[in-house]
Amino acid sequence: MDKAPKRPKTVPFGARWAAPLWQYGTEGASGEPDGQWCGWKKKGALAYVAQLKDGVLDGPTVEFHPDGGLFRRATYRAGK
Repeated sequence: MDKAPKRPKTVPFGARWAAPLWQYGTEGASGEPDGQWCGWKKKGALAYVAQLKDGVLDGPTVEFHPDGGLFRRATYRAGK
């Protein structure tokens, strides 16, 4: 397990380091990611914003290049 680097100012307090990204979001009653989740690269650049349901992608997802440019926009239903 990688030791968490210092949290950049662009990453909210409470975000967790899950190498290679900082991740922040809500969990459902089952403990799985549920609702909006965001991920940031090690130095604080936004990597993604996604909707999950019971730990599975379900809804709009936007991913970004390290320079902040749009990489991909997609909508998932039950992970597909």
